[in-house]
Amino acid sequence: MMNWLDEQNIMLQNNIALLNGIYVSGRWLQGFDKRLTKEMDFHLSPSKTVKVNMMKVTGYFMVSRCPILGVKILKLPLENERAQMLVGLTDDTEGLDSVLAPNALKLWNERHFNKEFITLYMPRFELTSDMDLTPTLMKMGISKLFSAADLSGINDELTNVSLISQNIHLMVNERGISSINWPLMEDNIIEKQGNLSKKPTTVKLDHPFFFGILYDDMSLMFGRISNL
Repeated sequence: MMNWLDEQNIMLQNNIALLNGIYVSGRWLQGFDKRLTKEMDFHLSPSKTVKVNMMKVTGYFMVSRCPILGVKILKLPLENERAQMLVGLTDDTEGLDSVLAPNALKLWNERHFNKEFITLYMPRFELTSDMDLTPTLMKMGISKLFSAADLSGINDELTNVSLISQNIHLMVNERGISSINWPLMEDNIIEKQGNLSKKPTTVKLDHPFFFGILYDDMSLMFGRISNL
């Protein structure tokens, strides 16, 4: 926090800065085995790919599908089962924009989910965002706060806000509360149901996808991964 503020961001005549930091830390309820993480292609577009460290896990996940939009959404619970990550992608590499909206996370979370036997491929990724929210709030009409607001309730001196900033850091890796130590020949894992055998369905996050962090029904974070 101390390194967050640059002296140039705070003017001498102003002495209030509103800071909002989001740090998400939690182990997966069902962890990824590091031995199964391999370098694979991530398709930035139909014609451009990059190499990423792709994690892999097989197990039961809550899944929602929308065939009309070509969207798949998975819920990945954290060790605190009230917290979870939602990840979703379209069948089309370039179709993500068509399914995102300001309230998309709430809408997707309210969809009907079924428990499915899934092999999930998901890239490791790290996301850092540092945003000055001041211009956005001024465009929304909240302008007096930065010039002529009456803030005598918190400070007897003539004061106004000079900065409203939000900092986000998110790291996604294999750490989980219960690593699934499948054999390295994981592609051959099957689910036994009496005398029947069922192979898992593969879901591969190998092109742009969206994600959200939820605590109960409260959205903590919502974003997209378009470049790694």
